[in-house]
Parts: sequence; C-alpha cells; structure tokens
Amino acid sequence: VERHLQNEAEFGALGILLGEILRDKIPLITGLNDASEEKLKQLGAALATTGMVNMFHIEAQPEFEEKERINVEAEDLESTVNSLSTISDVEPDLVFV
Repeated sequence: VERHLQNEAEFGALGILLGEILRDKIPLITGLNDASEEKLKQLGAALATTGMVNMFHIEAQPEFEEKERINVEAEDLESTVNSLSTISDVEPDLVFV
C-alpha cells in the first residue's frame, strides 16, 4: 500500500477490494507497519467478507514466497467505497437519531 490509509473505513475498503481479487489466497500487504490493531481488525474482517481470506501478513515472513504483486491506487479505494455507498440524490423519508 503506497498511500497512507487514515481510518478504519479506508482499511475496510482495502480489505473488500483485496478480498474480491484474492479469494482464498494469503496476502503480504506492505506499507501498514504503523497501523493500529483496530485498523488491522477492520482489514481482516473486510478481507473475509468478500473473499475467503482468513489471514494476512503485514511484513515479510521467512516462509513467504512472492507470486504476484497487486498495486492498489487511491482511485481503486475510492471506487470501492463508492460501490458500497447507498447515498443518492433522493431525500430520505425518515431520519432516526
């Protein structure tokens, strides 16, 4: 990940996108070494939601063998977030607070 992810929503969007691409593969995701435990939990939950990914690495392990590299751009994350949004131009009938 070359872009700094700022919040749980962006980690979730990354997980949803990667889960769709990876299906059941175990990824090594670089660039997340400073992520909080909560953000990594969000990433893991989203990976499992759209794929069958049950674990991931955030730094290289000795047994890890790179097979394919996927670059995720900011536009990819934005597109993923937009695809999940149910917001439309229609005014709501009811607002509950």
